[in-house]
Amino acid sequence: MSTNDRDTHFKNFAKLLMQELLGEAGYIDIHKFWDSDQLPYYEKIIAQRAHDLVRTACIDISDEQMKQGVRLHPNAMLRAVADLDAWPPTTAE
Repeated sequence: MSTNDRDTHFKNFAKLLMQELLGEAGYIDIHKFWDSDQLPYYEKIIAQRAHDLVRTACIDISDEQMKQGVRLHPNAMLRAVADLDAWPPTTAE
């Protein structure tokens, strides 16, 4: 995967995450951010959305491997993972 792919493949995911982190205000006051109780809130959002991305990636890779009937090369696995334009529904573990 080229650097350009690395920089752009999950651009929609990044936009969704930024929108969620910025919230309705549209910005984070960085001075309040580090001095407030908000840090655990932001850590939780990032952890949840990282989980969503990896879970989606695992499903996409598994589907592609089943379709082809072979284990994919890591670069092919990355290509098989679609960017997210919306958060997946919350699932119970």
